[in-house]
Amino acid sequence: MGSEGKDLEKHLEPDDWREFQRTCAGSDYDDIRESLLAIHGLFVRAARSAGNHYRYRFPAEDIEKSLAFFTHVCRLPADAQSIFPDSNAEDV
Repeated sequence: MGSEGKDLEKHLEPDDWREFQRTCAGSDYDDIRESLLAIHGLFVRAARSAGNHYRYRFPAEDIEKSLAFFTHVCRLPADAQSIFPDSNAEDV
């Protein structure tokens, strides 16, 4: 891939390269969230591809649950005391 990955772009499909570029976040929370979503998308595509190649079952339900949890946490108000409304902060 070249020194420090400088040739990585040559080894990725154009869509994957654009998605990879989205993983480089700034320090803004919105940037970080978008970066994590981009990483998630790349991981899912790579995992599906590897799973298909090696004939592994892709854990789609687990992926959906992890994304739903991430989305839930991102939507919490800034002053939230716990992740789930019916839990105590000490329980989390």
